Amino acid sequence: MPRIAVILAAGKGTRMASEKPKVLHEAAGKTLLGWVLELARSSDCDRVIVVVGHGADEIRERMAGADLEFAVQSEQLGTGHALLQVESLIEGEAQILVLSGDVPALRSATAQRLLTAAEDSWGAMVVATLEEPGSLGRVIRGESGELVRCVEAADACAEELTIKTVNAGFYVLPAPSIFALLGRIEPANKQAEIYLPDALNTAAAEGERVACVEVEDPREAWGVNNRSELARIEEVLRQQL
Repeated sequence: MPRIAVILAAGKGTRMASEKPKVLHEAAGKTLLGWVLELARSSDCDRVIVVVGHGADEIRERMAGADLEFAVQSEQLGTGHALLQVESLIEGEAQILVLSGDVPALRSATAQRLLTAAEDSWGAMVVATLEEPGSLGRVIRGESGELVRCVEAADACAEELTIKTVNAGFYVLPAPSIFALLGRIEPANKQAEIYLPDALNTAAAEGERVACVEVEDPREAWGVNNRSELARIEEVLRQQL
């Protein structure tokens, strides 16, 4: 079965206070997207597709490579909507490694554990345990560590808010079934956005096993949304070199 990396890189990154697409900001000598591309290429993927939106032409020009394909998310309507933009590019069955273009510190060893976990499950996701998960969505797991449900912090009850395990935003998902699930989701939020965790919740509720793979270092799951977080992740990346 072919393995296809899909990198979600369509966000504008308003809080970066820059016209430059967020994923083109640099840390430790590479763009954020460059770090994620390096991970995708080290994961024995047959294809690499980058989902672009804001600054699409600039990203294409800067990151052009013979092995790269691009899909356009013209409206940023959530991570699930972003993944749907590659549906027409993937024929038949495939294993999709979903990566986030603004989360550059995930280690190759963690990605390999994620891919291995997906071999015996419908899909797999990376989770992280944080001392202060704050407003991040929580991940509720079953007795054998599998996904029971992802819940947004705003929708969580008091007991669920005591959970410190959060969704790190990396997945291995099967095509074409993930596209079928995403197509069934009706957005339940004011932004009319479709989120990948909604599809995973549906799969788990219907009896599919979604494995949860925990990062060894929670910093692997750190994303970049502003200049302060960019400086923070640069230090992490330099330590990994």
